[in-house]
Amino acid sequence: MAQCTSCQFHNMPGASNCGRCGASMTLAKAAISVHPPRATRWAKFWRKTFLARLWTTFKNRWSDVAEKIHLEPSADLPGMDILVRLIVPGWPQQISGNALFGKCLFGAYFACGLLALVLIGTSFSSFLISAALTIHASSIYDVAHRSTFSRGGRISRFFLGIGIIGFFLYIPLYSRISNYASPFAIQLDRIPFRAGEVLVANRQAYLSSAPQPGDIVTYLMPEAEIAIPGARYVVRGERVDRVLAGPNQKIVWNDGKLTIDGNPSLWLPLNPENMPEKLELFVPNGYYLIFPSTELMDAQRRGRVFSFNVPWEKWSLVPRHNIHGRVYWRSWPPLRMGLIR
Repeated sequence: MAQCTSCQFHNMPGASNCGRCGASMTLAKAAISVHPPRATRWAKFWRKTFLARLWTTFKNRWSDVAEKIHLEPSADLPGMDILVRLIVPGWPQQISGNALFGKCLFGAYFACGLLALVLIGTSFSSFLISAALTIHASSIYDVAHRSTFSRGGRISRFFLGIGIIGFFLYIPLYSRISNYASPFAIQLDRIPFRAGEVLVANRQAYLSSAPQPGDIVTYLMPEAEIAIPGARYVVRGERVDRVLAGPNQKIVWNDGKLTIDGNPSLWLPLNPENMPEKLELFVPNGYYLIFPSTELMDAQRRGRVFSFNVPWEKWSLVPRHNIHGRVYWRSWPPLRMGLIR
């Protein structure tokens, strides 16, 4: 009689498998090598390092920690085809047999994300971003919920998935979007802009390239003081206007027309009505010509009884490092939404 080493059942002689548990009866007869493969030189070196000892300690303690937080390390996790697709809401559901639910999740997420980008910088955009994140979290929880019957295991896997997606997807995405789509609001009426409008600027536009004539930019205006009867008018801070000329160019403004090095220019300031009748300037090296035409220039045109001289040479010649980004989109109000040119 041959006894099974797994369940101790006595089998007939010559049986290849146990009649009770099905275990192989030939394992005991298999030849065992007395010369197992030895560790490579790299493996021996790795075992001696601090990181290897730290990793071994972590693995030894992981089971205890996972059991306390109900992560169930011994339970079957969703396959890699599911886990990798967690990056897109609804994608795991579509390949796991719930295609309709997955398509609804993806459609709602895409719509909220697209509208949030169009309305970026507004309160509606914040609401839509929150809705998109909630939809993504619902997709992750659905996967965690179907992966185990333990309530603690579902919660732990849900927060683990949220943490991984947030760290590897949303933090880098937020950093990238905040540079290429930086919104700011107009505080006062500055023709052609109105108070309350939200403009979007690309803060990375001029990291590797120079501003070009025609670009509408946000820039730090050189500080200047203007004395008026009974007060002093101080202008400083970030402004928005058009780049008209580059370094080493001569410009002439005459009766609403701009020439650069003797050639007519295709571009005008955003508000030509605020410009003087005649002006002639030379742009030094490292500077760009940006007329602050959206600034309050002539108090007499605003219904005042006095006017003052504007230091055009100081206000209009902007150093390269003071140009912060290119303005390209108006996200609010809806009736004026669109590209800025």
